[in-house]
Amino acid sequence: MSNLLDELELTEKQIASVTEYLDGYLERQAGGKLLISIPGIGPRTAEAVLAYTDDVERFGGGKEYCAYLGVTPRLDESGQTRRLGHISKQGPSVVRWVLCESSWKVVRYCPAMRQFYRRVMNGQKSRKKIAIVAVARKLLSIMRAMLKTGEMFNEKLVTDNCWGQSPRQAA
Repeated sequence: MSNLLDELELTEKQIASVTEYLDGYLERQAGGKLLISIPGIGPRTAEAVLAYTDDVERFGGGKEYCAYLGVTPRLDESGQTRRLGHISKQGPSVVRWVLCESSWKVVRYCPAMRQFYRRVMNGQKSRKKIAIVAVARKLLSIMRAMLKTGEMFNEKLVTDNCWGQSPRQAA
């Protein structure tokens, strides 16, 4: 029994050490405080996004950024038929996983994102997962815009769909 308690104590110390390291990493990242300003986004999600993004300037636009992280729909074409299917799942699965998990919290704490989630769900409980992936994609677009502009999260801009625009364009 004592060996198990020793193992538990060692594991807890290792977890504390890793958490301290990750918190220090996030503090050194320029966009860390920006991403954590989104209600429901925690430090681990912000770290994962920042770690895999590297330099946000290397992406031409929001679509390229979302495609890089694998949350854009696949395109199935045959003749005149065009169908958007499941997400592409390109890029790091860890980021998609933490984003989808965080999306549930964001929907809970941010009324504008909750409204978007409900609009995509369209009253059909069978569309919950589709809607949460749509929220994750919208979150990525917002995160990209925040990292480019240096603005903190502003719920009004989510409602107005104005991320990445200058205040004059948004008005």
